[in-house]
Amino acid sequence: MKSTQAERIPQHMAPQKGDIRLFNNHVLERLSKISPVTVLLVYLPLILFSIWKSFEVGVPIVAFFVLFISGVVFWTLFEYIFHRYVFHFTPRGEFQARISFLFHGVHHQYPNDKKRLVMPITLSLAIAVILFGLFSLLLGPWTWAFYSGFMLGYL
Repeated sequence: MKSTQAERIPQHMAPQKGDIRLFNNHVLERLSKISPVTVLLVYLPLILFSIWKSFEVGVPIVAFFVLFISGVVFWTLFEYIFHRYVFHFTPRGEFQARISFLFHGVHHQYPNDKKRLVMPITLSLAIAVILFGLFSLLLGPWTWAFYSGFMLGYL
């Protein structure tokens, strides 16, 4: 007998109505919420800057388009792997269950909480900086072209 999607959802991620307060600390609570519009307002200028920087460092136009499209495609692969194996790992113990819930479970458990649909901008930007640094080790100045596509994929 086939199980339904609802039966396959771990209990710690079962959907609930309403929203939830994650932190007693008001600053942490505020930093854990974000409007999806904020992501656009932050990342669109970063994408435009990266495109401009690509040409400033001398990336040829054909190489730019190849790198840009490669960045979008790589985002798709990265997002799948990250989402599948990092966000949806099976927690072993209470601490891991709490971390899993804070990083991603809340997004599934409270799907109607409009301020928790996307990753908080502080965490998103921290990850973006780390990834940019790693890509820079491989691509050097051509990272700007690749990363502009990667960020567009994120949006």
